[in-house]
Amino acid sequence: MDRPDHAAGFGASAPGPGTLLIAPHRFSSLAAERKLAAEHGVELVEAADRVQFADAIPDAAVIMLTPYAQLDADAMARARCCRAVVRYGAGVDNVDLGAATAAGIPVANVPDAAVEEVALHAVALSLALARRMPAAQQVLRGGDWSTDSMAGLHRFSTLTAGVVGLGRIGSLTANHLRALGATVIAHDPDAVEPDFENVRLEELLERADLISLHVPLTASTRDMLSHERIRRLRPGVIVVNVSRGGLVDESALAEALIEGRLGGAGIDVFADEPLGLDSPLLGAPNTILTPHVAWRSEESRRDYQLKAIAQAELALSGEPMANVVNAGAGVG
Repeated sequence: MDRPDHAAGFGASAPGPGTLLIAPHRFSSLAAERKLAAEHGVELVEAADRVQFADAIPDAAVIMLTPYAQLDADAMARARCCRAVVRYGAGVDNVDLGAATAAGIPVANVPDAAVEEVALHAVALSLALARRMPAAQQVLRGGDWSTDSMAGLHRFSTLTAGVVGLGRIGSLTANHLRALGATVIAHDPDAVEPDFENVRLEELLERADLISLHVPLTASTRDMLSHERIRRLRPGVIVVNVSRGGLVDESALAEALIEGRLGGAGIDVFADEPLGLDSPLLGAPNTILTPHVAWRSEESRRDYQLKAIAQAELALSGEPMANVVNAGAGVG
């Protein structure tokens, strides 16, 4: 089957055959997706795992992607009749955007469904670790009623919080942390007139008592907190990551926590998910680890689905999608 021509309007060509492919997911219902497929006369294919997802790619007219599958260059080459990829969520690091663009396949995301949830998750992790709640709970459960675990603790208002990335979520996180009394500095070279002192990354890492990451995973941000940078962090620093797992060298982070060089880590995202039981982070002290749930609320889950479905509706109707992250690049 010939690939449809996406050059005009980047995804605005006439509707064609194929399926509506849903990647492995954790939604309670696909009723709205089934209705969409029925309205456009296409079969809905719900992949139970990555193998089924990969096998179904060649027949997919629209692929609705979750974090539980990937579209690499080989997958994009097999997407013979794909008109569009829609990501349930903001992150598109599990899509080879270059390969999609070269194939004329637009990739759209949902960037704004869980801003409140993710920002508050970052703040909750920050506060819990700044107040040493994991350590306090551990000694209590061990039968110790002393306050030794709080020795050297400082007021939140004396801390400097370094927020890396001032997009929707990073900016809201920074505002919350400032409202709670912390001095906030930021690193975002693309920020226009930010409300916070905007410094080089190395300066932020030198000054911050708390580091919260809010950037996408790209070639330039992978291992942003590398082994060398983690070793140079000031003693007692708290690291929070609710963005993408590949931003942090997890082995180096675990090592620094075990050695007592860091004050704690709140991690919701990991380089490999689900997190393996052999991960060194599971044995590291002063950590709060959550299973990629920062985005989750009943409202955000609904919004992710409905906004993604609205994008797929446009694609199946032959209309240009909103929120296309590779618009026009390499298409001609």
